[in-house]
Amino acid sequence: MSGEAATLWPRVAEGLRRDLGVRTFDHWLKPVRFADYCTLSGVVTLETVSRFSANWINERFGDRLELAWRQQLPAVRGVTVRGGAAADDRATVLASSPLPSFDAMPAPAANPALLSFDPRLSFDRFVVARSNILAANAARRMAMIEAPQFNPLYLCSGTGQGKTHLLQAMAQDYAAAHPTANIILMSAEKFMLEFVGAMRGGDMMAFKARLRAADLLLLDDLQFVIGKNSTQEELLHTIDDLMTAGKRLVVTADRPPAMLDGVEARLLSRLSGGLVADIEAPEDDLRERIIR
Repeated sequence: MSGEAATLWPRVAEGLRRDLGVRTFDHWLKPVRFADYCTLSGVVTLETVSRFSANWINERFGDRLELAWRQQLPAVRGVTVRGGAAADDRATVLASSPLPSFDAMPAPAANPALLSFDPRLSFDRFVVARSNILAANAARRMAMIEAPQFNPLYLCSGTGQGKTHLLQAMAQDYAAAHPTANIILMSAEKFMLEFVGAMRGGDMMAFKARLRAADLLLLDDLQFVIGKNSTQEELLHTIDDLMTAGKRLVVTADRPPAMLDGVEARLLSRLSGGLVADIEAPEDDLRERIIR
């Protein structure tokens, strides 16, 4: 069975290359090779050239590897990538048998923005169920290297249902896939305070330039700008500039756009122009899985 699984790796790899994008795949997954498949545990073991790369791949792409393998081999229950001595001993052999048509590209330095995010709030640790699957899938799509089919992404739910977790996960995955990207994650309240401070301090040009330089802007708890007309006007201009430049925008709030009373109609129109994903109250089984 291990031999059969080995023959599936090129198909799995090609699917990952298509889903993740050429640049991300070549940076991280091109050196990976099939090592073993245990029919008893259902675990696929892959190898790469170093422990650092293995740890990074397991953390950032573990769930995608597992999903890709299950599409080819439904019996797969897990995927792990190992590195270090076992992989280093095989480095010469692996280098002599690259996947055909994949161009070599050196791995980039990690995006320094990763240091400002909470590694505990990753996609791997986000518990997915019927109540949040649309939001979770949309968040993953927003973080991928390919441009999403929707922009902006608007996530709405009550407190404690995972909006901020998904913001952190998107920021981390996007930073991993875009080593030079400028990522800004902030609350709407902080946006308002910085905007007011910039106006009072005569520093509006710097405030505008910093936000408009973002490749990905993630804004949490939009309801805090309700009734703040000048803040809404500045946010509208920021959104328009980012969207025109093809940048990505994610916004969260505790209610859908149509229920944001006290928010200017043009701003609501922009926020509703992409995908609105509601995170519903968790089912009993989801609560139990989260607790465990």
